[in-house]
Amino acid sequence: MLCVRRRKPTNGSVSYKPSNHSWGTAIDLNIVGYAAPGNTGQSIPRFIAVLLPLFHTEGWYSGIAFQDTMHFEVAEETIRHWSQTGVI
Repeated sequence: MLCVRRRKPTNGSVSYKPSNHSWGTAIDLNIVGYAAPGNTGQSIPRFIAVLLPLFHTEGWYSGIAFQDTMHFEVAEETIRHWSQTGVI
C-alpha cells in the first residue's frame, strides 16, 4: 500500500516532515467495522493488547505513549540492526 504523506502530529500542529508510513516503517491497525482506535486514553483495545508483545519482540513499538493507539512503528535501533545485518 502506498501512503506517502506528511506526519500528522497528535498535538494538531502542522509538520513538513515525511511520515514513516511513507516507506513502510510505520503502520496503523484497525478492525473493519470498528472505530479506529486513536487516542483511547488509559483503555487499550483487546486486539492491540494482544499484538503488543508480538510487535515488541520484533523491534517495533506502539504509539500508545503518544496517544495513537492504532500506530506501530519500527524502532530506530531495529532499523540500524537490520541495515548492519543485511536485512535491508
